[in-house]
Amino acid sequence: PVILFGTGGTLVELYKDQALALPPLSSKSVEDLLERTIIYSALKGVRGNKSLDIKGLEAILLRFSHLVVDHPLIKEIDINPLLMSTQGIQALDARVILT
Repeated sequence: PVILFGTGGTLVELYKDQALALPPLSSKSVEDLLERTIIYSALKGVRGNKSLDIKGLEAILLRFSHLVVDHPLIKEIDINPLLMSTQGIQALDARVILT
């Protein structure tokens, strides 16, 4: 399995803001994964906007990475989009393909 994290939306192909990591992730490797993306700076707060729940995002990615390792029947799993706002983090859509 491979974990891909990055900027989504309609211009995802244009921005090409993504990073890859091999699960299972540790807290440090989740942090490194996020820091390798451009969107990470925006999540920390820019132009007077508050920082979003980065610790919450790190926890989600950590659990997600263990999910794919602990359940080998998962062939593909995709959460897209994962919406972050000042109100919290929500998975708006997900897809799971089992072997």
